[in-house]
Amino acid sequence: GGGAPPEDRGIKALVARLKELEPRAYEGVMASIAAPLLVLLRRASAIDATLQRVLSAAPPAAAGGGGEEEGGEAYRADLREASSELCGGLCDIAAERYARYLRCRAEVHARLPLAAFTSLCALADDFAADVAHLSGRGCEAVSAEAAAQAKAFVDVLHAEATKKLEATVEQEAWGHVEVPAEYQRLVDSIAANQVPEAPPASAADHLSAAAAVSAAVGSAEAEPEAERQPSRASDIVVSGAGYKVVGSGLILLSTVVHYLQCGAAVPAVAPPIAHALPVLLRGYHTHAYKQVLMAGAMLPTSAGLKSISFKHLALSSQSLGVLLALLPHLKAILAAYLPEAQRHALKEFDGVESDLEAHQQQIFAKFVSILEERRRGRVKDLPAALAPPQAGAQRQPEPSANIKAVAADLRAVYKTLRDLLTPQQLHKVFELILTAFDAGLLEAYRGVDTAPAFSRQCIVQDVQFLRKEVARLHLSLPSGCCPNLVAFALALPVA
Repeated sequence: GGGAPPEDRGIKALVARLKELEPRAYEGVMASIAAPLLVLLRRASAIDATLQRVLSAAPPAAAGGGGEEEGGEAYRADLREASSELCGGLCDIAAERYARYLRCRAEVHARLPLAAFTSLCALADDFAADVAHLSGRGCEAVSAEAAAQAKAFVDVLHAEATKKLEATVEQEAWGHVEVPAEYQRLVDSIAANQVPEAPPASAADHLSAAAAVSAAVGSAEAEPEAERQPSRASDIVVSGAGYKVVGSGLILLSTVVHYLQCGAAVPAVAPPIAHALPVLLRGYHTHAYKQVLMAGAMLPTSAGLKSISFKHLALSSQSLGVLLALLPHLKAILAAYLPEAQRHALKEFDGVESDLEAHQQQIFAKFVSILEERRRGRVKDLPAALAPPQAGAQRQPEPSANIKAVAADLRAVYKTLRDLLTPQQLHKVFELILTAFDAGLLEAYRGVDTAPAFSRQCIVQDVQFLRKEVARLHLSLPSGCCPNLVAFALALPVA
């Protein structure tokens, strides 16, 4: 008759049944397979060890004894080699059989929760270690299969996490959310170069939990101050610096923690995690860039924002700031779980750091470009505003409405950003803004006819007013406020 031999049909039936088992039941089956195999291998190893000892203890050929003694020594050497090969071959067959039963459930294992996958890997590692000890030449079949399944596990984890994180960023409204205490504890552990302790779960569980927390804290802005939960904080603090966060930032943090827990729990998972984590972080940066700087969040199919404001830009910058602050610690944590030969993978974090820093600089540049556009509108009629009054009209030189409007813009932006950016970021942004203002205002005032003394006095009044208003912001400006504009005003004769 046709069809597969009975033995093949039996193996296929066993494989089908193994795929349907719950993780605990499958581990029980694998343990029942491993136990008799190891008994057989230990016996074979003991026989080999005895034979090696007996043959090694045989008296060597006598000097000058002729070919018979030399032939006996060669025969004993052949026996020792054959015994070793036979024992090693048995170990290889056992390892291949064990790896085959692992391989038949590879798709199931790739989607296991972390705890179940960790338990399975520990079982396989123990078997591989026993076989390697008995054979004296490793257990390549099981080790290779475990490494392949670790990569598949990370691939599934990463695909699910990326998909859900992208969807979250797509709907992100870039509003500030308060931080539950458990998230600060996660960050504190990472900042101490330790894997946060949390109940292991699948990536989906982590994302769902973080999304629920994000939704809950997102409503906190509407709560009266007295009713807010004391377990929430306004900022996430990393190494003493506070950062405002958005909902998608909390979900990203939860996902990063899960990645670290996976890499720490299973040695074979650490290398693929070291590749996947930078990809995850770069993906967040890319989608945040599209949503905020490229105004994707204004699309009706996205968050449907009416505009991209200074607040949205600042919170996007803060989200990047948290990642930049944590990057060195993420590298340090993963380095502890990577073999020395594979630590070169951590260089991928350097590229992520460069991308995040460039992204932040582009956000800062956007602040500047928005204010520069406003400034140009404020001073477009400056020559007419600073022209002397017509004959018979009485008017004293004083700060113009133009410079007052410019100063008001600076104050309004400062008020918005001071509660959203770190002090260092705030000072850097205003240094960039005022550097641009220095060039732009200088060009505008040079366009004023300075022949009349009245116009010269008005320019001086404007510059002095601007310096006083900027001084009230208590900024750290290495070159002071608009040094070139100040120099221009000081050089004007006021008489």
